[in-house]
Amino acid sequence: MPLADIVIVDDDTGMRSLLRTLLERGGHTCREAADGVEARRLLDERPAELLLCDVRLGGESGLDVVRELAGSHPETAALMISGIEDPEVWEEALELGCYGYLTKPVPESALAIGVANALRRRQLERNVLTSAYEETVRRLALAAEYRDVETGRHVERMSSYCAVLARRLGVDEAGCEEIRLAALLHDVGKIGIPDSILATPDALTDEEWHAVRRHPELGHRLLAGSGSPLLELAASIALTHHERVNGSGYPRGLRGEEIPLEGRIAAVADVFDALTSERVYQAAHTADEARAMLEAGRGTLFDAAVLDAFQAAHDEIEAVRLGDRAGSAQER
Repeated sequence: MPLADIVIVDDDTGMRSLLRTLLERGGHTCREAADGVEARRLLDERPAELLLCDVRLGGESGLDVVRELAGSHPETAALMISGIEDPEVWEEALELGCYGYLTKPVPESALAIGVANALRRRQLERNVLTSAYEETVRRLALAAEYRDVETGRHVERMSSYCAVLARRLGVDEAGCEEIRLAALLHDVGKIGIPDSILATPDALTDEEWHAVRRHPELGHRLLAGSGSPLLELAASIALTHHERVNGSGYPRGLRGEEIPLEGRIAAVADVFDALTSERVYQAAHTADEARAMLEAGRGTLFDAAVLDAFQAAHDEIEAVRLGDRAGSAQER
């Protein structure tokens, strides 16, 4: 049975205590709220996988609480519990997207099964949505990199490097996956840069270089303001992956921790992949040469902690790099 962080909302102290005892016996982590205000506070402090909510909360309707929290905390599934035997209430709960309706007094076995079913259904829906979302993000990313196969592969490798570095820096698995997905869109602003500039093997003129340097802000404009946490993270990476810790980067000349962690991670991942890839304007460097070039920028161009993580993750980085090269050779 999947385990979860559960917020129990019931105005009856004894019932809350009983439900908590039964759920924690099954391995879940529980927090208690007597009303909607307290439930909202708990979820604002820390998200939960499941809200187990009574239909009647004194003068407040549990259905109204669920309705509000579905908008502010869509990551939290809801399971209703009540002594009310009313089909209209059941129907309203299901229309709100609740994952079940348990009637008091609830046997321990029925509670365990109801909670497990709600969590499994929620996870299945998330898996489907994540898969569809990732495919959409990947296609949008590749739209910016469609000009040749190798630059298309760049977004895949670079985003995988970002996840490896984030993990080494202590980001949890969910956060690493979010950074991987968001980093796929780091160069989406290149959609607004003419092919004649991006594909030229010649040195860029000042005017062309100015156009290229616009792509972080173009990407940020495309991605920011959606209300989606993942797209907001992608907007941040798009905007800051060319910033440098000494302020010499672009577009805003940010310094040190003014650059968000995801931007500092993306900077190392992006440059490493660019250096080790064949481009129209340069031959590929060896991995060792690229690492040495990154180290030369330690503390000036690149964040020292991120470089430490990069060096510590040598084998994982190489597995991504060499695995992709093998796939490329097979396709050719």
